[in-house]
Amino acid sequence: MEKRRCHKFFSFVADFDEANPKTHGGHNLSTMTMEDLFKQYSLSDTTMDFVGHAIALHRDDDYLSQPAIETVKRMKLYFQSILRYGKSPYI
Repeated sequence: MEKRRCHKFFSFVADFDEANPKTHGGHNLSTMTMEDLFKQYSLSDTTMDFVGHAIALHRDDDYLSQPAIETVKRMKLYFQSILRYGKSPYI
């Protein structure tokens, strides 16, 4: 179940284009907190922790109460790096 929810969330992030409102899924990421976005996708605390720290590379949990747009941009950069460099440890 969590795998399916996580996949939907990752698909949303991968398809998100700040300039194209059709990709926003009805969310205003400039005002919505990251915690609220995670809750929209019903992600577990463990998954939220992994996404925030291992993918978006946040040092602490302060990002949860900040606008989601910054974390989504960080995640997109991580995904683009994986696509470009593969499984390199030097992303």
